Amino acid sequence: MTPITYDPTYGALSPLWAATSQETANLNGEASYLVPWGMVGRALGESKDPALGKKLWDWCKANIQP
Repeated sequence: MTPITYDPTYGALSPLWAATSQETANLNGEASYLVPWGMVGRALGESKDPALGKKLWDWCKANIQP
């Protein structure tokens, strides 16, 4: 089996891109996140649903041990 690894030189690409790209300058509060290497990911519409968020929160409280 070959381990899934990337060359260490890729480590700085996403932070540098995030700091210098015009694409990231205009995200201002959108439901998005940065994806390696130099891409913007978009959150699904369900991520903004308060009822679904409460359901997830309640499930986590009931099923995840501290």
